[in-house]
Amino acid sequence: MRYFLLSILNLCFSLSFFGQNLVPNGDFEKLIGCPKSLSELNVYNWNNTVEESTADLFTSCTHKESLVHPNILHLQPYDGISYVGVKPAINGSGYREYISCRLKSKLKQGKTYRIKLAVAIPDECSYRVNHIDFLFSSVPLTGTFPEDPIIDVPSVSFSLKEMESLSTWKVFETTYVAEGDEAYLCIGNFMRMKKKDLVPIKQKNKNYHRLFENCAYTCLDAIEIVDVNAPPPADSKIEKVETVKKIEEPVIRIIPEPIVLDNLLFETASAELKEDDIPDLNAIVTYLQNRPELNALIEGHTDNVGKEDANLILSDNRAASVINYLVEKGIERNRLRPKGFGASQPIADNSTKEGRSKNRRVVVRFE
Repeated sequence: MRYFLLSILNLCFSLSFFGQNLVPNGDFEKLIGCPKSLSELNVYNWNNTVEESTADLFTSCTHKESLVHPNILHLQPYDGISYVGVKPAINGSGYREYISCRLKSKLKQGKTYRIKLAVAIPDECSYRVNHIDFLFSSVPLTGTFPEDPIIDVPSVSFSLKEMESLSTWKVFETTYVAEGDEAYLCIGNFMRMKKKDLVPIKQKNKNYHRLFENCAYTCLDAIEIVDVNAPPPADSKIEKVETVKKIEEPVIRIIPEPIVLDNLLFETASAELKEDDIPDLNAIVTYLQNRPELNALIEGHTDNVGKEDANLILSDNRAASVINYLVEKGIERNRLRPKGFGASQPIADNSTKEGRSKNRRVVVRFE
């Protein structure tokens, strides 16, 4: 399965004196693919814990009118481009959603860990829930709907009663002393839902119709679990200085890995962009806007159908098509340069239709 471009676009670099975040992809930025509908949890490291109970990924890699774009809930991500929404049992239904991941390393008995996450409750729903829970386990949790939902005493429970405003992110933080051997994290609502646990959300006005009726989304982002007493990462460098001085330039400049737009699939002998290409290109636009210090080399590639000289020109045109789109969206042309390679660098077998399709691609290299 290919590694989706947005998994690279949203790099986060930090040196923490409190150790690494043990939650993989806790900000849901590394995507397997852009979801096309609700119930597609297309994020690396996370899965739906209970069969037939599917959490929803909301991400701006989709078009703005999509049901999985953050605009649909009138709630933008806490950070980056993505967040996940989970729903509790409501009105007597046994349906509830959980998400799970395997921690980067097991929690150690007696150690204290800082747990932190951002939570928002969208007012596009008719109810709000009063708590969101963490449950640690040594083995993966499983369940089925509706026969076997996960009902348990949570390891950590965050009360959401004090959230003053809806559709606004609030960061919750607490500490947890590990029992030892906790290797998996599951997030959702684990206690039996009582009537008092669900609070109706007042309608904006009598003429307004919510998109999500009979629903109670809890939206999650920026999830962290950190050993509060961990030493600095091995590769962090701490320099002793005699005087304090202002640093005019960043000490470390992160250059992202090249991005293969392997779903930017051109027709044979064509440099025309398709409507389906727009979300990926918009993600490039957003990233370059957020990283003004970076430039980009746009590489065009073709399959081996046709003459070599013609393919070289065609690859130049494909790179130029991408650059023209980026410029139309506000990226300065002097930050972008095209280079065509023709059919000289195939990544798949040109003897098959599928292989030729993959070779008709564009690669973005940041500089």
